[in-house]
Amino acid sequence: MERIDPVVDWENTSQWEKVYEPSSDTFFLCDGIKELGDKIPNNATILEIGSGSGYVTAYASRFLKSIKKNSIHFTTDININCCKKTIELCKNNNVDVNTICDCFANSLRGPFDVIIFNPPYVETPPDELKQAQDERGIAASWAGGVDGADVIYDFLNFWIQHPEKTAKNFIIILLITQVNRPAKLRRFCKRNNLSYQTILDKNCQDELLKIVAISPIDA
Repeated sequence: MERIDPVVDWENTSQWEKVYEPSSDTFFLCDGIKELGDKIPNNATILEIGSGSGYVTAYASRFLKSIKKNSIHFTTDININCCKKTIELCKNNNVDVNTICDCFANSLRGPFDVIIFNPPYVETPPDELKQAQDERGIAASWAGGVDGADVIYDFLNFWIQHPEKTAKNFIIILLITQVNRPAKLRRFCKRNNLSYQTILDKNCQDELLKIVAISPIDA
């Protein structure tokens, strides 16, 4: 069987000084993508927000190929070092990717069938979140603001405000933690005519992580 997990030079530790190293949450998000494989259409246009190393996008492409599905991949990240690493890792894994240094998808037209996001979900003071976003460095990969959820709500509001950038039956694959107050997030989705479904949950390094799928109710 062809290997699905992306090839990574794990011995080169210096590459993770400015880029978030693939970790347990990264691999759990990949598990969520695999779980939702039958929901992802063939020839899907897929966008990963905050691609970091590019590991998740490389995995998604390789996994879909293994189940005989084609896909087109875009990624964005506000950290230019992450954009460069995404291009490098995807190239090393024979995955074509269109990468842009951007917040969410301001510079992209879409429409996207699938949107993947492992957000910065650590609870931090608002000033620390602002500093991380202004500096566009590695801290932006984890600084999440109030309840670790400020960026998550900004992300969801972006798509609510830009329906032209999503396909009719789009699906958002989102990683969250218990700290992010999932019940509150579920209520937010309901108010905005979005379905919210918990796909997987797991305790990773003392963090209760969840993979949720969000999609339009009336699709």
